[in-house]
Amino acid sequence: MNTIKQLWDEKPLRLIIMAALVLRLISAVFSGGYAFHDDHFSIVASSQSWVDGDDYNNWMPWSIGDSEKIDGHSLFYSGIHFLLFGLLEFLGIGDPKTKMLLIRIFHALFSILAVTASYRITKLIGTKHQARMVGLLMAVLWFMPFLAVRNLIEIVCIVPLLYGSYYVELAAKRKESMKWYAIGGAIMGLAFSIRFQTAIIPASVGLALLIVHKWRAAFVFGGAALASMALVQAIPDMIIWGRPFEELRGYIADNVANRNAYLSGGAEKYILVLIGIFILPMSVLWLVGFFRTWRKHVVLFLPAFIFLAFHSVFPNKQERFIFPIVGYFMILGFVGWDTFRTKSSFWQKNNRLHTGLMTAFWVINIVFLAYTTPSSTKLARVAAMNYLADKPNNEFIYVDDSGRSKLTMMPSYYLDNWSFFYHHQKNDTPTDEKGFDQFSKYVRKIYTPEYFAHISTDSLPAYIILIEDENIEKRIEATKQYFPNMKYMKTVKPSRLDALLESINDANNNYAMRIFSVQM
Repeated sequence: MNTIKQLWDEKPLRLIIMAALVLRLISAVFSGGYAFHDDHFSIVASSQSWVDGDDYNNWMPWSIGDSEKIDGHSLFYSGIHFLLFGLLEFLGIGDPKTKMLLIRIFHALFSILAVTASYRITKLIGTKHQARMVGLLMAVLWFMPFLAVRNLIEIVCIVPLLYGSYYVELAAKRKESMKWYAIGGAIMGLAFSIRFQTAIIPASVGLALLIVHKWRAAFVFGGAALASMALVQAIPDMIIWGRPFEELRGYIADNVANRNAYLSGGAEKYILVLIGIFILPMSVLWLVGFFRTWRKHVVLFLPAFIFLAFHSVFPNKQERFIFPIVGYFMILGFVGWDTFRTKSSFWQKNNRLHTGLMTAFWVINIVFLAYTTPSSTKLARVAAMNYLADKPNNEFIYVDDSGRSKLTMMPSYYLDNWSFFYHHQKNDTPTDEKGFDQFSKYVRKIYTPEYFAHISTDSLPAYIILIEDENIEKRIEATKQYFPNMKYMKTVKPSRLDALLESINDANNNYAMRIFSVQM
């Protein structure tokens, strides 16, 4: 205990990094699966398919042919995974589970930089106590270890955003400041190449520098950021598409066209998300602290505020979209609130009340942290693919989703091949083959099992997966009409966290899966 206390007093960052690393490595080892659709299908599936000489999502010109059909995905982060997967296979590591374990460990180590950046920024703008607490909070917040090991661009971009801001703040404290502004701009430009929407943040940093009359700094920072964006985005697009920033153009066009096609909510949604994930009631106090910093720390506040305001107004609202500013919220929220509290006569007289609120925060955070850190999500889908990976003839699989009206995408990466999936969904009407919707070259939506009476034997599925329990006995009997020799193999269930998330919001689609073989 004395050693820990001494480290906390003399070398707090070392202790904070140790705590962050232990938690993230636990998550890397024990927390499998994926959190959202995009962290698997947009990153892992696409990059591994490129290694295999294919194009899972039909992103490349040789798959879609026409650049007007570009969905708009930055190839920087997925390209890094293409190189990582290629390197691992070159080294003889081909097992999908082993590769993903190593990828999670890589992300665990990388995410430590978000913790160190938060500590260093706070040390520049606040007190030693504030720096220690912000660093600790970023290390052990209940959702951070779990999300830090995911292939989630909204989390990965936090590192270059915060380190870009760190060098901007450092420039105000050091000589040769233009060098630090340039470094900050170049690093923050990488965040844009990970997630396009973060362009709001470096643009707002430049605006904030203009507001505080640092004209030269604004141009140096902005020029470096643009140069970084051009180097990482424009040049690859020139090579692939023949025109610079084609992926960005496609991204903007797709988001504008589909702005009302996805999850939405009121303008207050992201404020409520921040209040929720940072745990009531302390989150409300930190929200007050965040808004109190607008004048003193405008170069940090304005980017986070404009990012929050933009997403609050834009129709397409998914909770993860606000993750890029959680570091800014934590830094400014804690510094703003702690500075106010130490000067407030009310809080000085009621220090025990504040201690009680912080104690409640830590108790709740520790409980959530212990639950989420080793937990897996989308476990049933991954477990089903892992189970079938060792089985013969797994090139064609029939997925019965007829209890639901939405298609459940199966992570065929874990099959170690790009199997072709037939899907049967609820409320679909029969159609012929020409009426099928292509989700990708590997996923075909079909409307009734009757189709299998009309296809060749070598295209028949060897395995059937029935998803969730809705009318399960009737669905099994209906399926047996077309596959009378189907044999039960295994049921894979969602994790406890999956079940909890599905009970909170059924849009999470975490259901048990029954696997059958088709005896030919």
